Amino acid sequence: AQAQMLKGGVWPNIIQRPYGVIANEKYTPKAIFISAFDSHPLAADFAFMLKGQEEAFKIGVEVLKKFTQGKVHLNHNANAEVSAVFSGVEGVEHNKFNGPHPAGNVGVQIHHIDPIGKGDLIWTVNPFGVAQIGKLFLEGKYDASKLVAVAGSEVTAPQYHNTYTGSGVAKLVNGNLNSDHVRYISG
Repeated sequence: AQAQMLKGGVWPNIIQRPYGVIANEKYTPKAIFISAFDSHPLAADFAFMLKGQEEAFKIGVEVLKKFTQGKVHLNHNANAEVSAVFSGVEGVEHNKFNGPHPAGNVGVQIHHIDPIGKGDLIWTVNPFGVAQIGKLFLEGKYDASKLVAVAGSEVTAPQYHNTYTGSGVAKLVNGNLNSDHVRYISG
């Protein structure tokens, strides 16, 4: 029943590994991984993006826990204070990682904590996706709004923008670039 409710827009947030495809609800993952930090250069700060959504995040984790008999791993940056968004989450395995990129990459974290063996499946969900799942169960509707970071060497005023999943980047960067010869990278 919960998988059916999640199909209303938030299921694509759940990624199945190996192969990095949208999870198939017919299979049970041995574990679920959530990386609460991103170590990519210019990556947005999940704690900032989810501030005020602590309850939605907790509910999202509770929903995800029902899909596995294994552990749900919530992974933190060992070199930073654990945000209130993530610190109050119970019933999960809190793990800390340090070091330069790719320390925040969930695939690296899986490799160090619970490697994928032959026939194993693991699901991953980014923190924003967890909060979207929680909002769906709290409010009964899909909330496509999101906060994104626009940054880089050619951006004149790096900042966060409120937008929606699937919206174009043109309006976010129009008039905010040092030159016209740039390439947009999402991720």
